[in-house]
Amino acid sequence: MSWNLVLEHLFIVLAASLLSILVGVSLGIWAYVSSKTRPVILRVVDLLQTIPSLVCCTTRQGLRR
Repeated sequence: MSWNLVLEHLFIVLAASLLSILVGVSLGIWAYVSSKTRPVILRVVDLLQTIPSLVCCTTRQGLRR
């Protein structure tokens, strides 16, 4: 295993984490401040949280065949 691959992986993980924190905190503040956008943001976030579960369920169904 090369150190270049390790450093590349760490950079990708750090960049993705910082981006997700920035987007999440910004959306959270916006949802807290604005009562009009709060339901829209919460519905979109709820949908995004169910997507990994749906992918997992469909993948398991596909493996059983």
